[in-house]
Amino acid sequence: MVERIFASVALMAMAIVGAVLGYWWFIDGAGPVVTVEWSKTDKLVYAQGDTMHISRKMCLLAVTPYAVHRAFVDHIVYQLTDYVTQVRDTGCSVRAINIEIPDALPPGRYIYRVWADFRINPIKTVRFDYPDLPTIEVVEKVPGEKG
Repeated sequence: MVERIFASVALMAMAIVGAVLGYWWFIDGAGPVVTVEWSKTDKLVYAQGDTMHISRKMCLLAVTPYAVHRAFVDHIVYQLTDYVTQVRDTGCSVRAINIEIPDALPPGRYIYRVWADFRINPIKTVRFDYPDLPTIEVVEKVPGEKG
């Protein structure tokens, strides 16, 4: 009798765990987490140390933590510092983003690439690649000039 009760409880627990895992994997987070309508920069040529001002109209569709990864890409990939943030409010807005052009970034033409990993639930992370901005040119900083 005890074995039968134990087997029933174990079977029910496995079914519940399976249902939760199945929900997390297949159903939770099935739709998009973010959409981007447009992105633009204030100019296309920057000196090392300048600040690139980006305007981006985007819609955040889920309250979730996410990690943002950024890089300047050409024949090299110059990775910027990643950061983790939290979507607190859903909805659409125009965001102003300021990115400092690193002094160590060699002069050249680059695409500023951004992607984010959204943590949907304990077992599922969704990657979103933001649309690339137009190619920018980075020129050498003139000595004595402020960035």
